[in-house]
Amino acid sequence: MNAKAYVIECNDGNAKVKVIRRTACDSCASCSQKEACHAELFLSDTNKTYVITAKNDMGAKHGDMVEIESENKKQLALAFALFLFPVIFGIIAYIIFSALKFEEYSVLFAVLVSVGAFFACAYAADNYSKKNMQSYIVKIIEESGGSPQNEDAR
Repeated sequence: MNAKAYVIECNDGNAKVKVIRRTACDSCASCSQKEACHAELFLSDTNKTYVITAKNDMGAKHGDMVEIESENKKQLALAFALFLFPVIFGIIAYIIFSALKFEEYSVLFAVLVSVGAFFACAYAADNYSKKNMQSYIVKIIEESGGSPQNEDAR
């Protein structure tokens, strides 16, 4: 995933960056009046940002607009696990409780197991991503002084 961000703090080869979320209509070149677009009004919230730590090999400074990149394969694997494992555990719970002659409660137990598995997977995915997933600054788009720079890293 690539995204634009502003550097808000630099230390020890890392930078805290405020990532600008993309909206549903960012790629729509045919619309010149995005403020009047119904999809833009209802589907996106343009003011949302979030702060992450990114590896700063480019030497970005406070106030620079940068492009960051994160590891797509790990993100997709976590999303896959987060949504597939609860379904699998729910099906297994349903089969087990049906086999144990708790048929009238087997759906309830399957739902409870699925919800519990979802929260357990979400907790595990959050801990894994904090420890093992890294974002990198790959380009300084605009320095805080206003001069653009087009260098690529990695």
